[in-house]
Amino acid sequence: MLKFVSILRIKKLIICAFIFISFSVSANVVNLTTEYTKTPIGIDVAAPRFAWQMTAKSGERGVYQSAYQLVVKDAGNQIIWDSGKIADGKSVSVTYAGPELKPATRYVWTVTAWDQISRPSSASSWFETGLGRCGNELEAWNGATWIGGGNEDLVLYSPYLLIFNVRYGITIEPGSTKASFVYGANDSRLMDKNMNIYQVEKKRNESYLKVELDISGVDGSETGLAKINIFRAGYIETDTPEKPIRTFDIKYQFINNINKHQEHTVQFSSIFGQISLTLDGAADFIVVPPAPASQASPQGAPPQFRGRQMGASVNLNPAGSGGDYLPYGMLCEMGFSVDPGQRA
Repeated sequence: MLKFVSILRIKKLIICAFIFISFSVSANVVNLTTEYTKTPIGIDVAAPRFAWQMTAKSGERGVYQSAYQLVVKDAGNQIIWDSGKIADGKSVSVTYAGPELKPATRYVWTVTAWDQISRPSSASSWFETGLGRCGNELEAWNGATWIGGGNEDLVLYSPYLLIFNVRYGITIEPGSTKASFVYGANDSRLMDKNMNIYQVEKKRNESYLKVELDISGVDGSETGLAKINIFRAGYIETDTPEKPIRTFDIKYQFINNINKHQEHTVQFSSIFGQISLTLDGAADFIVVPPAPASQASPQGAPPQFRGRQMGASVNLNPAGSGGDYLPYGMLCEMGFSVDPGQRA
C-alpha cells in the first residue's frame, strides 16, 4: 500500500512539472537594435528608435506579439523611462519618449514582449550617446567650438608652401635708398648637402631669395629710374648675394622724385619658383625694352605670348620651370631686410 501511494505521488509530480513547463516557456525576444544597429556607440539622435524580434519554440504555430513594454535605465541603474505595458504588436521603430538623453552616456534598455496567450519574454541591450546633443550642441566638449572653415583659420606651414601670394607695403626713409623683402630663407634642404641635388650645404641665413626696391637712381629726371632687384643666394654654388639675378626698371610715373619716400605696395606670386610682380596694384609698372630685330614678329603675324614670362616675371627655381621640377623656393622663413646704414 505504501509503495502504491509513492508511485502515485511521483506520477502527480511529473504531470505538474509538465504542465508548469508547457505554460512558462514562451517565445524568445531576440535581435535587439537601437537605431537599426546592435549596441551602437556615439548615436546623436534625440529620440532613438528600438526594434526586436520574437522567435517561437520549434513546432509552435500562430505565435505573435500582443503587447510590449520598454524600460530604459541610465549609467546609475536608475529608470529614466518606462513605457508601461502597451497592447500592440509593433516591434520596429518604437521611439524613445523619455527625458532628454545625456551625451557620452551608456543606457541599458529592456524589452518585455507578451505573446498571444500573454506569456512574457524579456531581453536587454544597450546603446551609447555621442558627444553631441539634439540641436548639435557640444555640451560634452566643455564649451569648445569648431575650428577651420575660413581663411583666418588656415594653418600656414611655410617650409612646405610652394605656391603662395605675398603683398606688403614698404617705405624707404629719406636719406636711404634700398629696402628688401626676404623669403625662401633657410630651406632645410639647402642646409644639408645630402638633401638637395646640387649638394650645397649652407649655414643659417646663407640661403634666401630677396626682392629689393632700389631708388638710388631716382634723381628727378625721367631717365633716373627706380628698380626692383631680384637676388638668389645659396641655392646653387654660382649664386652671388651681391649680384641680382634679374633687375626690372620701374616706369617714371610709378616711382619718381616726388613719391620715392612714400609707401609703395609690392605684391608677388610664386608658383614652383616662378614669381610675377606688381607694384602699387599695377602689372605694367616695368620698362619693357624693345625686342631685338631677330625676335620681332613678321609683319602681319599674331603676337607671341609667353604666359608667365611676360611682364615682371622671373624663374628663381634653379631646377627649372614647371611642375616637373623640384620646387624652389619654398616660402620658408621670411621678413624685411635693409643694408647697414639704411632705414625703411
